[in-house]
Amino acid sequence: MSTVNLSHIDACTQDAKLAWGSAVAGPADPTDWGDMIAAVQAAQRYLPLVYRHQFAEPFLATLGALGAEDLRALQERPSDLLTP
Repeated sequence: MSTVNLSHIDACTQDAKLAWGSAVAGPADPTDWGDMIAAVQAAQRYLPLVYRHQFAEPFLATLGALGAEDLRALQERPSDLLTP
């Protein structure tokens, strides 16, 4: 059995701590349905195959089923996601 190389674990841990404490929130949430679909489609080609099948494709299917109006409604009232 081969051993796991942990020689960079300290740098990885430090990077995670810096990211956690960062004030940078990342990109704004997408507000346009078409832009969101285009972004996911563009990003999925960079995902490993298993993530394309297990995440990107089902997510795109869900977005497609929702449509622009339903997505906009959920963005305006996110608490609706928690209501049965």
